[in-house]
Amino acid sequence: MSIITDLKKLRLSMRKENPKAYATLSNVIGDFELKSKLKVNIGNPEDELAVRVIRQEINDLNEQIKTLKDTSEIESILGVIEMLRAALPKNLTLDEVVVIMEECSAKGMNFPAFMKYMKDNYFGRYNGKEVSQKAKEFFS
Repeated sequence: MSIITDLKKLRLSMRKENPKAYATLSNVIGDFELKSKLKVNIGNPEDELAVRVIRQEINDLNEQIKTLKDTSEIESILGVIEMLRAALPKNLTLDEVVVIMEECSAKGMNFPAFMKYMKDNYFGRYNGKEVSQKAKEFFS
């Protein structure tokens, strides 16, 4: 199931339970739907765009927290941030990435092909700098 489909279901459950979460999820879903129709994003995988939109919302909420003084409002926003983070795909560990590197190397892939493979198949699930550094060491 896609990330956006999961967020839509979550949003319905938050309607009465948590109005702040409901509003934030509505913003994320609306932003995703708007951006998915832009010419630049046509052809991009749905979950890749969803990850970008969710991460941007998390960054925006973190910036909003910096301006607040009311601890109850801050706690409410932190709860929404945790809910959004839970919707993101789980990150791969470096050990898991090494296993993928070994599989790709066995198939004859080089460094650029491996990085493209990672982006195409695991977007948003790894730290690009760490993986790139590890892959450079592995493929050199």
